[in-house]
Amino acid sequence: MILYMALMEDPGHISLFEQIYQTYRGAMFGIAVAVLRDHHLAEDAVSEAFLKIAKNMNKISALDGQVRRDYIVILTRNSALDLYRQRQKQGSVVDFLEELPDPVGSYTMDETMFSKEGYDRLVRAIHDLPVIYRDTMKLYYLFEHTAAEIAALMGVKENTVDARLSRGRKKLAAMLAKEEEGSAL
Repeated sequence: MILYMALMEDPGHISLFEQIYQTYRGAMFGIAVAVLRDHHLAEDAVSEAFLKIAKNMNKISALDGQVRRDYIVILTRNSALDLYRQRQKQGSVVDFLEELPDPVGSYTMDETMFSKEGYDRLVRAIHDLPVIYRDTMKLYYLFEHTAAEIAALMGVKENTVDARLSRGRKKLAAMLAKEEEGSAL
């Protein structure tokens, strides 16, 4: 943990990092195991996720409760997926499903944080998107990362992020239009 703390200068960030470490390390390990199906690889993925957390403490410190948890889940899942991709390129076989269910169960944003009903509806719709679009849309719209930052966090090219955002917006628009039709009846 000392390595991670060396990346931070603000004592408040160090204290928050310790709290995050104590609170989420078990759940993060569970997410990584669900993706990788290997305890040793999962430990590596969690370490990588904590490194990303340490590097992004400015953004994480501004998040509260469920929003922070969502952010950590996304970072952990993507760290595990990055490791999976690396192992796959090296010829290592890992039992993996293309669309992973949420390994920690269904999680939703804390709606009491938001005052606008429309925004709440949008957030709920984002949660219903497939994982690949949901994570990208959350990082972009809810956590306000740039496409370049998302690309670095997810281990993909920036063009891939742009494509996922575009496709995610189309799926989101279709979902919201369908919801509107259903409520008009």
